[in-house]
Amino acid sequence: MTRRNLSFFFALIALFASACGSATSVEVGGPGDDPTVGETTTTTSPPVDADIDVRLQAAQERWNTADITSYVVAWSPTCFCPAVTFTDTVVDGAVDSHKADETFFEMDGMTIDDMFAEIQLALDDEPFHIEAEFDEETGAVISYWVDVDERMADEEHGIVVHSVTPGDGTVPELPGGPVLTAADFTVDHGCGHGFATGSDDQTLGLVLIYTGDWTEEGPILAEPIDLATNKDWNARISVGADLFSNWCDDVIEEHEPTPRTDREFTISQGILTSDVNGYVASGVISGLVAEPVDGIGETIEIAEVQLRNDLWGFYAG
Repeated sequence: MTRRNLSFFFALIALFASACGSATSVEVGGPGDDPTVGETTTTTSPPVDADIDVRLQAAQERWNTADITSYVVAWSPTCFCPAVTFTDTVVDGAVDSHKADETFFEMDGMTIDDMFAEIQLALDDEPFHIEAEFDEETGAVISYWVDVDERMADEEHGIVVHSVTPGDGTVPELPGGPVLTAADFTVDHGCGHGFATGSDDQTLGLVLIYTGDWTEEGPILAEPIDLATNKDWNARISVGADLFSNWCDDVIEEHEPTPRTDREFTISQGILTSDVNGYVASGVISGLVAEPVDGIGETIEIAEVQLRNDLWGFYAG
C-alpha cells in the first residue's frame, strides 16, 4: 500500500460504513451541539488551521536536525475501523519490520517521514478540516486528523503515535553476555522464603520465591527441585536498575530509588538444591535456562549459581 493509497484505504472504509451503517448514527459536533441518541447531527469541525503548513515545515526541520534515522515507532490508525496498533522498526530511514497486535486488516508500515508526507497530501487535497500535533523537541508526529468533506460521514481518518524509541530495536546485551556465570551474581539479598542474588550495581537480579504448600515448620522443600516442572517456585531473572532497592523493607524513604525492571526472563529449566538450618538457607541452582518474557532477544543460560538467605522466614513489617 503506497502512501497515496493509505488515504484511499480510509475512503473505502467510509464507503463500506455508509453502505452498512445504521440510520440512527450520531456524530459529535463542535461547541454548542447537543446530539441526542436516535438523531443525526452534522459535524461542525472548524476550518483548516491557518498555520498548519508552517508548523508542518517547522516540525520536519526539527526532525531532520534531530537526525533520528533508526527507531521503533508504535502507532494506531484512527478511523471507522477496528482498533489496532502497529509497531514499525525503522533502520536508516526505511521500515525494516512491521508488526500488528491484531490482524483485522493490513496496512503498510510507516516512518515519521511517511506521516509528514500523509499530512502534506491531505493539505494538498484541501480538506474541510485537518489538525496535527508534533513533538516540540524532535518534531516527530504525535497525531493528525483529517475530515475530507463536511458532507460525508465516516471518512474522517488520522493517526495517533504512541511512542518513538530511538535505536534499531535490537536488544542490548545482558551483563556478562547470553551465557552468565556465578561471577555475575555477587550479592545475596536475604528475605522471606526464597533466594535473591544479583550484581553489585543491582542491574542484574535472580529471584526464586517459594509459593507452594506450607507446614508449621515452614515450606515443604523437595530435593532436588526441577524448576521446569515444579510449580511451587516462582523463578525469574530481571535486568534494570536498583532492582533490590527497598528489598525486604516496608519503609521507603524519600531519598531511596525505586526499582526499575527493563527486561524480564522466566526460568524454564534448572535444578535447585537447597538446605535450611534455622534462619539460614543455602542452595545451588544449576543448568538454568531463562526465556525472555517479551520473546525478544536470546535465551540466556547460567551454568551454576550459589545462593544464600540469612533471613529465612523473615518478612518486612
